[in-house]
Amino acid sequence: MPLHEVANIRAAVDVPLDIYIEAPDNLGGMMRYHQLPELVEVAAPVYIKFGLRNAPDVYPAGSHISATAATLCRERTRRARVALDVLKRAQTPSSGGVPGAAGLALPRPQTSRPRCPRDTARVASSQQASHVPLGGDVQSPDL
Repeated sequence: MPLHEVANIRAAVDVPLDIYIEAPDNLGGMMRYHQLPELVEVAAPVYIKFGLRNAPDVYPAGSHISATAATLCRERTRRARVALDVLKRAQTPSSGGVPGAAGLALPRPQTSRPRCPRDTARVASSQQASHVPLGGDVQSPDL
């Protein structure tokens, strides 16, 4: 999608956009690192996504490919660093993601289906950490 079309979408909606800078092969495999500064400028607020070209598709993931999935996560993290460096070199004014940024939140499930005991998520606060079941509401008074 050309930048002017992204700008038209931005003009029509006020929600953050999700845009691949590097798309996985099953989504076309395109790379847009060279457009990143301009893309951030016309699309902000925007979430930049990294899908890794020429990488195996690991979804649905399982323990039989956990090493591959972990390696791909590390590579996505490295490429996110590359993208931040591209933005820094271009001197693009961007706020970047910060913990607790306004408008960001974890969704809370509307139903409390029974879950496997190992299905827990780690919830951290500035004062303590506790385990919270993924299917239930948080009962901690400090959250």
